[in-house]
Amino acid sequence: MIDISETLEDLYLSPSSWGAESAREAASSLARHVGALVDWDADAGESWVSVILDARRVAMVSTSYPLAILEGGTSWNPEDVELVRSAVIVPSFDAPFLRCDIVHLGQAFGESERFHSVNIEQFSANDLWYATI
Repeated sequence: MIDISETLEDLYLSPSSWGAESAREAASSLARHVGALVDWDADAGESWVSVILDARRVAMVSTSYPLAILEGGTSWNPEDVELVRSAVIVPSFDAPFLRCDIVHLGQAFGESERFHSVNIEQFSANDLWYATI
């Protein structure tokens, strides 16, 4: 289990000039190296820029914080990973490898009714994407 509570706390307590453009650039660099596509609906207010490889999400970069969630089985370029301050490596985007205190989720991403549909003790990266978009 990967607890992202401290990672999120560190990010929301540390001021940063990170924003949507930074996230798009980081995701684009990650995607270029592995031959993937970038998927982001900025007009819909999505808070993650996704990297899609073979029709599945293998990375997502936050538009609010220098944070990326990366699938470990993908050969990421270390220089691209360094574009973000915090990178969380998960074995799969579908399997529930993450956990986080609800307080930190709320502080980082705002209160969301979607958090109540997620088991915060055990959730997937895709669950996090859905709950925080």
